[in-house]
Amino acid sequence: MSTGLIYVLWLLQTLDGFGARELPKCPGAWPTTVVSTEAAFIHQLADPKGNPVRLTGRFQSAATWSGDGRWLFLANSGGGLQIYANELTAAEKTVSETWWKSLPKRTAPAPAQPVDAESLTWVSSFQPSSDKTVVMQALTVAMEEGRKTRSLEYERFPQYRDNKAAIEEFQQISSNTRQSEPGVRIYRFRQSLQKYPDFAPMKAFLANALRDSGQMSEAKDTLLEVIQQDAGRTNLTDMALSNLADMWSSTGDDLKAIHCLAIALRLDQDNPRIASQALPLLKKNGFDAAVAFASPRAGGDANRRISESTSSRLPTLDDPPAKTASLDPSAVYERAAPSTVMIETDEGSGSGVCVGKDGVILTNRHVVRGNAEVKVYTYVYEKGKARRLEAHRAAVVYESQDQDLAILIMDRPPATLKPLTVALETPKTGAKVFAIGSPGMGDQILDQSISEGIVSSPSRAIDGANFIQHTAAVNPGNSGGPLLNDRAQVVGIVTFKANLQNVSFAIPAEAIRTLFSKTGAARPN
Repeated sequence: MSTGLIYVLWLLQTLDGFGARELPKCPGAWPTTVVSTEAAFIHQLADPKGNPVRLTGRFQSAATWSGDGRWLFLANSGGGLQIYANELTAAEKTVSETWWKSLPKRTAPAPAQPVDAESLTWVSSFQPSSDKTVVMQALTVAMEEGRKTRSLEYERFPQYRDNKAAIEEFQQISSNTRQSEPGVRIYRFRQSLQKYPDFAPMKAFLANALRDSGQMSEAKDTLLEVIQQDAGRTNLTDMALSNLADMWSSTGDDLKAIHCLAIALRLDQDNPRIASQALPLLKKNGFDAAVAFASPRAGGDANRRISESTSSRLPTLDDPPAKTASLDPSAVYERAAPSTVMIETDEGSGSGVCVGKDGVILTNRHVVRGNAEVKVYTYVYEKGKARRLEAHRAAVVYESQDQDLAILIMDRPPATLKPLTVALETPKTGAKVFAIGSPGMGDQILDQSISEGIVSSPSRAIDGANFIQHTAAVNPGNSGGPLLNDRAQVVGIVTFKANLQNVSFAIPAEAIRTLFSKTGAARPN
């Protein structure tokens, strides 16, 4: 083909049952083709009413001519291709070699450039204050002028997303150093930040390591650097403000914590996670107007009940077998990894576990909060490791703010997703436990990571609720995943870690069983 162009025409003419349509115009004495199931008819556009050339055969409906008009391609109805040659006159050859030059030039539109998120000066200059007047002013501005749109996810911000070298180094640090060795992680993160000083996500994880090592003052300073550097361009600012508020409140400086959360609410007025975090502090410190503002944003769906139709789809949890042998860590992982899932929302990712029956997923409320539907990634275990499968949609059918639990139901769960048994009781102090989940950052998710620890306390009371305190390492993304005993039974749901080294918490199995019991929260009157 002299031009490399393909010109396709479908001609519908009153001929052997075809409907009538105006004959398309084309330069020169161009041939075009009408195809029926038993023949093809070739017409010259210069003489459309003349006798067509008939080609007999069983063809599919479309015909394609080469750009120079010399070759006709017809697809056989039973498969294969028929190619016919068309002898051109001298005049037609001239037209075939030049007609395409007269076509208007069309250039593909330039690919859309990523929109640079706005850097906000009032965030880049932020300093937490314990002056109640300053805090009240910040809350007033948040209530009156706060944005109503979510911040850009930091994983999608080009400056962070495209820094592949920094992301790869972060992944190496996370996978090659233990959570129980914060000093090593601090050293490695600092070394990396000398090479990538503008990579704010790395700095955020440095702050976590500093917190884990008990260096609270340095952790606060580092989080403030993250806030000022990201400057409201992504949700990294929101997360850093939330973490900084948590640190200030843990050391008794509620006003600085509220100031941080006021800035976060100004960035996103309707963020239920921030509103929920702020609400008890606002009540405690007498910010009544802000309480009225935050309450509906924090609790509009705080304890969503299950409908009767959904309730009938939830299982009653079976008791585990009376005698179950202990497993080594690799066997625990092999059994539990295909039942542990990664949950993705617009705000980030977390983990979950299938319990009761296929397609029923248990996770933390804070992982799915504000979403009616989420993406769920399942896994298969093969050749000694877990492999991620394609995403499925799951509906959020129940949420409990008080327990920080949520239930999801998948419409079409894959056959490989099977429920894990939920233990009858919490393991004793000193018992071995395992946490499985998918922590990570952006597209560098550490799929189905397992960590080992022991139960430090089977019943640690925090804010009126009981938690399992344990030493298994957890990171952002582990939330909602299972805490397992050495028989691969779910003894808890990983929920958060404290601002202390080697201290993590999980919601105990008794709370899970109550949720699924016939008289529990999952079966309202």
